Amino acid sequence: MLVKSVRGAYGGYMLAKDAEAITAGDIIRVLEGPISPVEVLEDEELLSAIYGLKFVMQ
Repeated sequence: MLVKSVRGAYGGYMLAKDAEAITAGDIIRVLEGPISPVEVLEDEELLSAIYGLKFVMQ
């Protein structure tokens, strides 16, 4: 949990822990779900044939 809420007249939202302790990974996991490795295709010709991608930068 990154954010906690406080009810009442002076309530609101606040970080659940120190900002220095929150990582980019923490934020991504909250917004997108678990981070897991994925297979990467590096063959430009294969990618072009499958997805119609054109590579302009090397």
